[in-house]
Amino acid sequence: MSMSIGHNTIQGRRLLEIVEQMEAYNAQAKEIAGLKSALMAAAKSEGFHSGGIRYLIKVRTMKPHDREEADSIRDSYLCAIGMADEPPLFRLMGALAEDALTREALIEKFKELAPPQGDFIIRVGGEPVRIFRDINGCAKAEPYVEKPRPAETKAAPSPLSRPPREVPDVDDGGAEEYGRQLYRDNRPIIENPFPFGDPRRARCDEGYRKESGSDGMGPGD
Repeated sequence: MSMSIGHNTIQGRRLLEIVEQMEAYNAQAKEIAGLKSALMAAAKSEGFHSGGIRYLIKVRTMKPHDREEADSIRDSYLCAIGMADEPPLFRLMGALAEDALTREALIEKFKELAPPQGDFIIRVGGEPVRIFRDINGCAKAEPYVEKPRPAETKAAPSPLSRPPREVPDVDDGGAEEYGRQLYRDNRPIIENPFPFGDPRRARCDEGYRKESGSDGMGPGD
């Protein structure tokens, strides 16, 4: 929306208020930036790591589930590239394997590992169980019913063999003329319809080369 602003009008005075307020905010931002730099320098002089402080500030702004997911992904990725020990999930599963727990106790333990988003299926001495979190973030466990697999379909025919083509009923001379026409029609030589081993195939190639004025295809096959 645009408006007409005249000198010494209500709109003009309001515009000046906005500009002066923004200037005040900018001055405050510069002052705050200076205070932050001074505080970080003081912390560093006391032996604190500035990068660690910034990380803590970032973590404190995260939702618990988002932090859990980020930590889990970080640990898994570090383990994958050989920069950390096995992730906590693997360590916990190893510990559970050594404990003689009942099925119900195992399920309760696994509920602690429910991801913030998504789910996983466990099979421990009975029907499979789905572990997940509800919309409120509470870990849940419910029976998991596997969906039937779709019926297997027959594999597509192998593309190795060339599909059959209609072979013209012509003699050797007709095959050569067919090759010439093939070139005149601006069609590729691989459209030679005569099968390998048929002498007319070579004559068709020969006609194609003669019409093109070159022997770029080499001797007939």
